[in-house]
Amino acid sequence: MAEKFIPHAKVVDGILILSLPDADSPVVWQMEVGQAKSSAMEVRPADQNNSSYKLVLKTPRADVLDIASYSKKEDAVRALMTVSEAMENAQGQIRALAQTGTPHQRPYDYTVPAIRSSHYNDNKLSTYIFKPLGYVSSAIILLVILFFLSTSMIGMYSGMGSSSASSSSSMSSENQPISAEDFLEGR
Repeated sequence: MAEKFIPHAKVVDGILILSLPDADSPVVWQMEVGQAKSSAMEVRPADQNNSSYKLVLKTPRADVLDIASYSKKEDAVRALMTVSEAMENAQGQIRALAQTGTPHQRPYDYTVPAIRSSHYNDNKLSTYIFKPLGYVSSAIILLVILFFLSTSMIGMYSGMGSSSASSSSSMSSENQPISAEDFLEGR
């Protein structure tokens, strides 16, 4: 009689089907394996004095879902090991292709195939020639702009210096005699 109430788990078409007739409240539970990518199952004490235990599912969003409760820890661990064996036996492709060629065997499955863009250039001409050429031409234009700015700034400052020198010499030459040394030094 006790062998009738053993836990059973199986993965069929990507869905984990878990039958737990030995739980305090017998349950048949299912979960789509593809949606539970990083989930974990564990056995936790249900109360403070460890008189009962729960088999729970922890999701990546930190949700904890109770699957079944047990009065003995050994029964809960046996259910957990049954799930583990079912997941180990579900190696390879979890979802089988249907006879019609649609994955997941569902009529509402409308997967979109990956299509390469029509303007994709296979010869890599733009990658190996046009991009470096663009970088080099941008650098040359930047250097030309910097050259013109620096020469105009130098010309502006040198013109200011010569105009002030000529204005001072013109002021000194207005109706005042100057010495030869002052004339030669530009005072």
